Amino acid sequence: MKPARHAVAHDAHGWAWDLLTVAVVAAVAAAHGRFLWQDSRLPRDPGLYYKSVPALFAAMQPDGFDAASIVDLVWAPTGWFQALLAAAMLPTGPSPWPIELAGWVSVLAVLCATGWYARRQAGPAAGALATLVVATVPSVVLTGRSAWIHVPEAALLLVSAALLARDPRLLRGSTVVMVAVLGALAAWLRHSGLAWALPLLIIPLLSGEGRPRWGRLAVVVATWGLGLLPILQNLQQYLEAKADAREKYAAVLPGLDLQLLINFGPFGLSLVAVGLLLALARRPRWWNGPRLLAVGWIAQAVLLWALFRAGLDNFTLLAPAAAVLAGIGLARLPRVGLLLALPVFLLVHVPQWLAVWQLPRGLHRVPFAGSLLAPPDMNQAYRPWTGGMRPEELRALADAVCPDAGPGECDLVVDQGLILPYGEDPGRLEAFLAGASSLTLHPLRTLSLGKLEALDADAVVVWNCPTTDGQWRARYPQTVKLLEQAVGDRRPAWSRQVSQDCSVNWMTEGGVLADPSRLVVPGVAGPAMGRPGMGQPGMGQPGMGQPGMGQPGMGQPGMGQPGMGQPGMGQPGMGQPEMGQPGMGQPGMGQPGMGQPGGPAAPLLPPGTSTPPPATE
Repeated sequence: MKPARHAVAHDAHGWAWDLLTVAVVAAVAAAHGRFLWQDSRLPRDPGLYYKSVPALFAAMQPDGFDAASIVDLVWAPTGWFQALLAAAMLPTGPSPWPIELAGWVSVLAVLCATGWYARRQAGPAAGALATLVVATVPSVVLTGRSAWIHVPEAALLLVSAALLARDPRLLRGSTVVMVAVLGALAAWLRHSGLAWALPLLIIPLLSGEGRPRWGRLAVVVATWGLGLLPILQNLQQYLEAKADAREKYAAVLPGLDLQLLINFGPFGLSLVAVGLLLALARRPRWWNGPRLLAVGWIAQAVLLWALFRAGLDNFTLLAPAAAVLAGIGLARLPRVGLLLALPVFLLVHVPQWLAVWQLPRGLHRVPFAGSLLAPPDMNQAYRPWTGGMRPEELRALADAVCPDAGPGECDLVVDQGLILPYGEDPGRLEAFLAGASSLTLHPLRTLSLGKLEALDADAVVVWNCPTTDGQWRARYPQTVKLLEQAVGDRRPAWSRQVSQDCSVNWMTEGGVLADPSRLVVPGVAGPAMGRPGMGQPGMGQPGMGQPGMGQPGMGQPGMGQPGMGQPGMGQPGMGQPEMGQPGMGQPGMGQPGMGQPGGPAAPLLPPGTSTPPPATE
């Protein structure tokens, strides 16, 4: 009878752990959904991953269906993903929801696959603890709130790994089909996809459950090869660009230790460290194919970082792979593991549901807990930001500048970005998602003096951000003179203080809007704004006054490095300033430049980290 009672108790404990896993996933889903519902920022294209969505949407219209264009656009890296997003917008028109929902689903898929993967290896406790660990990692749960392409990539590969862990010998036809298709989509999604997919072969080859069905394995690998074909057309160019950017990455990015701290968060990193120590304490026979895959993904991330020096946020799989091993290790002492992991999960997630004033003021004495007291900020994804420009507001502003313009007839010269500064995409994705079809954006950095003089722009969009303007000029020094030429005699027709550090000016001839009655965007309009201050050459500081007080700073390049803060200050975007997703902030780490809790709003840091070198405009 004792074995029977033991089995019943074990099953009860297993159900309890599984319920905890479900609760964790549900809590993250609710927090992510609430964030998307309340946040007013439009999705931003951090690495030109979504540049073909508008063209695909146009080619899919019933009255102008263009199959040839669709095929050309789909047959390119990320093409299938962009086509899926464009198709999802057909019933309602351009909308941010398909992109935002894709990130939401990807985060949940990462959490579920991580938990299932660990559960298959070491039982329900390991699954629940691995899910708790990965749910505390900012590079998964917060980065997934942006349009960061590496989160969907990780989701595709982790689901494949979970399927193989269940059926390593490929005995089920469904496993063969799913793993083949998901791996091919991952290879098609990013140049790095196949590199991350190949280690999946460790599971069937080294699972210890017997030889796989070689014919079925060959089908899987061949299908992956088909997914690689669209990537091959510019693979050499991509690798050369990555190699050429290595020194730039190395010069701008913090060290590996600080990147780990930023990507995992201090509490998540501590959990991973404890779990890995417990996992490594087992005898060598503890290792098998699925667990070696997790080790291999961790090693691969470190190796790719060493080769290219790109930021760790490019290697999203590092986090769930480490969480799987940490969960297995913590499950050796399940009660202790739960006492360690659950408070960390609650500390990271609960404060985002509470108003800042509701949190205990003594919390600022907890190391790395600054952002728990920080108010919403335009440059982080911990708390929803409601001060952004919503789609209807951007459309109204475009109509106020160009009231009778048809599609593409309102020409805007954009110095940095349309809605947020310092963007790889000047704002074309945001304009499309907002339905501001009249706007044609002309990035200043791509114009020559002759083209600028020939362009009769309706407005010039200029940012005044002391923290980052210097780095922008360092990257595009030619824009110093071009901006002066573009502004000319224009005056601010509409300005808005976006944060304490950043303001935006839409500048027109005479400083007036063509039809101010169309304007519904909160801001200040009219020529009484004055001219933004020029700053002295060589000072590297943009105009420091109130919005519209002067011309955006024209200082010399290289003078204005954004403060990176000390470890634990939680600066978003540890990558090179011109590449990457919007700064995510770090839950429990504080916002960049926040100083003491209750201080001024965080200065805007460059958006993000370490995407591959951008495509040419």
